[in-house]
Amino acid sequence: MDDGAPLGFRVLLAAICGFAVLVGTAMVVGSLRSAARARSLSRTGSRVTATVVDNQTHSHGDHGLTFSPVVRFRDARGRERVQAVGDQQTSSAVVGTSLEVLYDPERDDRVQVATGRGAGPVTGLVFGLVFLAFGAGAWFGFRVLTGPDDTDPGPAFPPGLEQQGP
Repeated sequence: MDDGAPLGFRVLLAAICGFAVLVGTAMVVGSLRSAARARSLSRTGSRVTATVVDNQTHSHGDHGLTFSPVVRFRDARGRERVQAVGDQQTSSAVVGTSLEVLYDPERDDRVQVATGRGAGPVTGLVFGLVFLAFGAGAWFGFRVLTGPDDTDPGPAFPPGLEQQGP
């Protein structure tokens, strides 16, 4: 006898909770990797003053826009580089202003603002943990409220008692 929720509902709930846990895990892992890359660049990168020459706009649909400043600077080899900084901000940088940036001399694609203007890794980590908590909490809460399903019959006899013969 099954006194829990119907199987279809259990499958739907498992899919929703599983999706939330997967998204949360991906956000946490991505945030930790991003923070590790930023920390690595702050230790090994070269610091230079750059000038903001433009802003790249990133559309997030109905969620608004973010901006990445495009900066110009000379690297240690004397090459002039113009490139978007990896940090996305909710407001655009003023063209002509100076920014301290860190860049990787070995990889042209790694440039970040030297001062901690962005909270990307922290924000991603917090939202990832919220998704994980929601997914796991909803699943375990549902299990507590509905009791075991028919695939988990529990013990046949109370602990310490054994079936007596005829």
